[in-house]
This record gives sequence, C-alpha cells and structure tokens, in this order.
Amino acid sequence: MQFNATSESLAQRGMELLVQAPFWAALFIRVNRRVEEHRAAALQLVLVDGAPAIEVAPRHWAALKESEQLLAIQHELTHLLLGHPAQRTLYGAPFLYDVAADLVVAQFLPEGVKFELDLDAAATDLDGLYQALIIAWEQESQDLLAL
Repeated sequence: MQFNATSESLAQRGMELLVQAPFWAALFIRVNRRVEEHRAAALQLVLVDGAPAIEVAPRHWAALKESEQLLAIQHELTHLLLGHPAQRTLYGAPFLYDVAADLVVAQFLPEGVKFELDLDAAATDLDGLYQALIIAWEQESQDLLAL
C-alpha cells in the first residue's frame, strides 16, 4: 500500500514540476526512482550500477508537505547537476563530504527553506556545527583506521 501511494505521489510531484519548473521535470523523468523503506531521509540521490537513482522512504516522504516534496526533489537533482554522487567516492570521509555537499546545494534553495543535516542537535549555530563536524571527522577517522 505504501509503495503505491509513494509512487503516485512522486508521479504527481513530477506533473507539478512539468507545469511549474520544466527544467527540473526534464531531469526528474530521466532519473530512476526506488522505494526504500529504511532510508533515514525522505529522498536520497544514490548511484545504482553507476546510474543515478532517487531512493524514497515512504514514511518520511509522506510526512512532508507537497511544497517540501517539490523542494526535496529539486535539492536531490541539484546534487546530480553538481556531480556530487560520483565525486563522493573520491574522498575518505563520506559523511563530511555529504554535509559539505548539502551546504553547497542549500545556497541554491529559496531563502528561508530549512533542511536538516545529519548532525548532533547541538549544531544550531556556527560553533555547534563546527563541533559536530569535528566529532564526525574523528569518528570517520577511527572507522577508517579500523579497516
């Protein structure tokens, strides 16, 4: 049931993009979409066998307003335009790359649009963000050393 509702919702957002933002619609129809129950975010752009795909978490997707769903699609497509999925593998700290990529994409979103970074809740100001990034870097460094 969730799969069908999510697929229908994605198709509806695609139609809205076609009317409101044809450029984004043209990109969106060229990207495969997959329902993935266990994603932590509503949408995530991934590479599947070298091809970009948008994975959708039905529960998180349904929690977004329609306008937020459209912005989430545009957010992920901006990652695609900037080549972020392919570049991610070039760096030793994928989490930090993801945060940096999200900050880059955020500058292209309309002013006032909020998005969540996967960081500690204390990262509400620049100092908190910096501390959260240090902790994430230390954790990723330890994980790499353990390999």
